[in-house]
Amino acid sequence: MFEDEQKTLSQILSPILDELDLEILEFSIKHRNKTVAVNVIVDGQTKPITIDECSRLNKIIGKTIESRDLIRGEYTVEVFSPGLDRPLKTERDFRKVIGKRVRFHLKEKILNKVEHEGVVKGVIPGRVMILIKDESVAIPVEHINKAVQVL
Repeated sequence: MFEDEQKTLSQILSPILDELDLEILEFSIKHRNKTVAVNVIVDGQTKPITIDECSRLNKIIGKTIESRDLIRGEYTVEVFSPGLDRPLKTERDFRKVIGKRVRFHLKEKILNKVEHEGVVKGVIPGRVMILIKDESVAIPVEHINKAVQVL
C-alpha cells in the first residue's frame, strides 16, 4: 500500500544513514487505526546504535516526510534499535560483540557439543573465534543455528 513512499524515503535516507554509520534492518509503513505508522529498526554498521541516534533519525525521517509531503494525514514515526537480545546472524553482527559473551546453538557438534558459550575474540571470513575456558574455538558461521549475546 505504501510501497512508493517507502522506496522514496529509503532512497532519501540512504546517504544520510551512511553518513551516520547506520543501517536499516527493518522498515515498514502501515495503517494503524486512523494514523499511518512508519516503523524503522536500525542499528550501527560498526557499533550498536544509541538512543540519541534513534532520536536524531526519528526527527530526520519526520522532517523528510513533511518536506516531501510523502504521507497525507496523521502519521507517527518510530525508530527502534534491534535490542541487545536480538539474534546474531552475520559476521558484521559478531564483530559488534567482540569482547562480549555469546551463547551459540549449533546445527552440528563442535567439541562434541551443539551448545557453546564464550567470549567473542574475533571474526575471520566464515568463522567466529570464541574463548571458552582459555581455549580458542572457531565456530563456522554456517553451523550457527542461533546465537545471542548473554546479558
